[in-house]
Amino acid sequence: MKIVSGKLTKFLKDKAGLVAGILLDRGQEIRFWATSANVLAITEAVAIGSRVEIQGDLRIKETGREYLQAALVTNLDSKRTVSMLAPVHLGKPRMSFEAPQSGGHLWPTVKSLGAGEIPLASLPGDPGRGPNQKI
Repeated sequence: MKIVSGKLTKFLKDKAGLVAGILLDRGQEIRFWATSANVLAITEAVAIGSRVEIQGDLRIKETGREYLQAALVTNLDSKRTVSMLAPVHLGKPRMSFEAPQSGGHLWPTVKSLGAGEIPLASLPGDPGRGPNQKI
């Protein structure tokens, strides 16, 4: 995580015309995800001429130029801080809470009893044995 600060000189827009970043007085380019929530948050929190502090991850464009992908933007004049959220992508891989469909059962393998060994009580649902059956 990197922190930069400076005076906001310009709002940067994406191809669709949405505010997707800001430019600071020392030439630092700050980018964030152009979601409606982020655009609203940033335009309410800062204005051209505001002194800002930005926390984020340093990235490199295809052109080789560095920019900061903003996570937090603080207006140092008003002390207001906003989180710049990444968009949620539906259909991405996620955790599944379903049991695997292997076709087998999840009971441990039962070994044969040797001479003199006493079987443990049968577990409910144990395939092949009822609760009162002997091995």
